[in-house]
Amino acid sequence: MRAFVLHSNASPRGLRWRGPAGSFTTIAAALLVAALIQPSVGTQTASFQGLGFFPGGVNSFGLDVSGDGAVVGGKCNNATVPERAFRWTTATGLEDLGTLGGDGASARGASADGFWIVGRSNTATFEQKGFRWSSATGMFELPMADAADVSDDGSVIVAFAIRWKNGQVTFLPNLGGCCTDAHGVSRDGVVVVGSTSNGNPDPNRNTRAFRWSEATGIEDLGTLRDGFEAIAEAQTQTDPSSSDRLATRTRSGGRSVGRAPNRCRNWAPWTEP
Repeated sequence: MRAFVLHSNASPRGLRWRGPAGSFTTIAAALLVAALIQPSVGTQTASFQGLGFFPGGVNSFGLDVSGDGAVVGGKCNNATVPERAFRWTTATGLEDLGTLGGDGASARGASADGFWIVGRSNTATFEQKGFRWSSATGMFELPMADAADVSDDGSVIVAFAIRWKNGQVTFLPNLGGCCTDAHGVSRDGVVVVGSTSNGNPDPNRNTRAFRWSEATGIEDLGTLRDGFEAIAEAQTQTDPSSSDRLATRTRSGGRSVGRAPNRCRNWAPWTEP
């Protein structure tokens, strides 16, 4: 299976959407959410470009993309290892990001400009640790088991119920249940979004989308009409300082987007009004 990147003159470059890696349903959901938050731009053309493989490998999965669509982060196998983290651009192709001493790694998130890549890696002592990578610093080990998203300047990283900020760890609360999972962080690192439990004993009604900041605490973002659950994947908006109206993902004042089941129990994308 080969990862691909979708090129379009109306591509959702402000959107970061996670789901089954490389699946067509994920791409379709991303395009639908983009249509909800961006005006139409006339005739649309699109093309698909394969990202390739590492030597000896047969699988590659693109798991995140920079705000301008130029940088992709993900994972590939090679002839001997089932999972290696990569960064891809049209200029460099697939770039192996290395590991934290073990044999496997996976890139999960990219900053808006693609400079920072975050994810998880095995260590020499067979632990799983989160990492932050750049071409200037190489792979830096984080005091957490994973890393899902990163702010513009690399100072804020989130995963599970953790916000890491310049070496300081903040544990994120829940809505009365047991678990919180941070999926995205705003460009300035102020706002975290994800999913959490509300304590409902019905397993089909206890997952809620949340938005958190130090100023507001945790907020329940609700559900689709007639639905009972929701997950927030990212926070998206046009960067007001950019001349490109489709440019870059979130600042702290943007809208949250995600996915939620409707009354037919089919998961669908949503965005705040």
